Amino acid sequence: MREIPEAVTPAGKWPWLGGVVWLAVGMLLGRMLFPVEKIIVKRVEVPVEVSKVPEQVPVREKAEVSVKAAGPVLTGSPWRRLDEGMTEEDVLALLGPPLRKQQIGQTRCYWYYDEGSENAYVDFFLGKVHQYRIPWR
Repeated sequence: MREIPEAVTPAGKWPWLGGVVWLAVGMLLGRMLFPVEKIIVKRVEVPVEVSKVPEQVPVREKAEVSVKAAGPVLTGSPWRRLDEGMTEEDVLALLGPPLRKQQIGQTRCYWYYDEGSENAYVDFFLGKVHQYRIPWR
């Protein structure tokens, strides 16, 4: 029986050639079907009037302003003695009753000491202080 040799085709040697050919055909057809409008750019000089800056610029007098910086309330505050690991009874004796309590599950409780915000709070985990935020002025 006689063997028939396989035909050598460009696609066999260069398999990517077919993709490149179709890409080129697509680009040419796309240009014919959807012509691109040319944008004409024309540069025009526009006269600009530059005003002169006065030689001496008046210096304003410095105003004295006193600003009281907001900061944590610590001086002489019972929050200074608050520490992680304290029990709810210790915090109650130190800070007094909270404005609001929030129980989360069986293990976590928040006590809020700032009116209308969550700025100052004590976070209890398993009945002991886990973390806290001191109030600001």
